[in-house]
Amino acid sequence: MSDPREAEAEWAYTYDGYKRLAGEPRYLEAVVDVARDEYRRTGRVPPWCGVDLLRGWAFTLHRIGHFSSHDVYDREWDAVLQAVRDHPAANPGDLPPTPSHAAPSAPDARGARRHRFPPLSSADVPEGDDRE
Repeated sequence: MSDPREAEAEWAYTYDGYKRLAGEPRYLEAVVDVARDEYRRTGRVPPWCGVDLLRGWAFTLHRIGHFSSHDVYDREWDAVLQAVRDHPAANPGDLPPTPSHAAPSAPDARGARRHRFPPLSSADVPEGDDRE
């Protein structure tokens, strides 16, 4: 693994998927596999993934690589980390290291990071939910 990959792996390892998403490896994999299955079908990270699911996905991939001989630092890894970088709800502490070969997301006219996640509409909010 190159230095940027080592920094990314360390970042993934700092997220405790067992406490944040599921209490045991088998449950964590079951939660993450829903998104991974869609990724395998479409070649894209599902836009419905939240920050914790994305961080848990990266954590799971890192753990798979750690306990097996599989090279998990591939397109899926890169796509998941980029999805975290682009996610509108990601805080600075959620963000993985910026890879040396890619530029960070460009700001839009308002100074916000561009993202590929569509904004929520009123149709996306469950009835009775008064959050805005």
